[in-house]
Amino acid sequence: MRAMVDATRPKTRSVSYTQARGLVLLLGLVALAVVALIMYVRRVDPTEVSATMFFLPVFVGFLFWGIRGGVTLGALATVAYIWIRSPAIDLIGWNELVGLIITRGAGYMAFGLIGGWATEQLRDSITKLDLYDQIDDATGLFNARSLVETVDLEKSRSTRYEKIFSLVTAELPAPGELSRRARRNFLTDLGDRVGRSVRAVDHAVHAKEGDNHLLAFVLPETSAEGARIFAGKLAEQVADLAAEHHLHLEASSIATSVASYPDDPETVRRVVGRFRDIAADEFPEAADSIAD
Repeated sequence: MRAMVDATRPKTRSVSYTQARGLVLLLGLVALAVVALIMYVRRVDPTEVSATMFFLPVFVGFLFWGIRGGVTLGALATVAYIWIRSPAIDLIGWNELVGLIITRGAGYMAFGLIGGWATEQLRDSITKLDLYDQIDDATGLFNARSLVETVDLEKSRSTRYEKIFSLVTAELPAPGELSRRARRNFLTDLGDRVGRSVRAVDHAVHAKEGDNHLLAFVLPETSAEGARIFAGKLAEQVADLAAEHHLHLEASSIATSVASYPDDPETVRRVVGRFRDIAADEFPEAADSIAD
């Protein structure tokens, strides 16, 4: 394959907004449970222990539905607090407890409002990041959306300057017999090996489609014949790396395809459409920006 360059390609690890939200929810549940347990051990009024637990639905409300959910659940928590305090209100009167009820209600509403605002800001920031993210987390190569944008750019260059480029794809069966950690290490090494083996002007992409892994390369000013040689060496290199990770993957089992532009625009269009669908699944919030 090509000379080793681009050795400093970044490796990233990230979680989606949904995963981050689930983690925050778990941590919040644990924190509230610990606070309630401490209050119970210290023999705090059981009614106030219950009132503290009312922060939980408010927390869930703003985490999933933003300001609207937080404020709505905050109002309901206030009503619920008044209800559990109703025996005391009947006994000693409303005037004795109105300050406590207002304080609790204000706490629920502020928690829902501020938490909802923060959640919406975080969601908007992640959505904006998704609009520009071009790095594949598993390998550190470029992702499916970047291929769509790069091919569009190369097609424009080809039309304007009468240049050619080739598009090479390789489909790898999923390394199912590996543990999660071993699979992650294989993909990391795959990205490193591939990233170091292409020219600086080449565009290397990794994407996941179902259980299979796809590699794609945009090769500027490369003929179909040169791209076929590249594809053959690529399959051998991936098979050698798989053997190093004790993964049974023959070069012959790696399906490769080659298309050149402007000679074979229909195949290029089909490949780009495939990666566009993958990108739309990966970034549903930004699907409109990926569409034709």
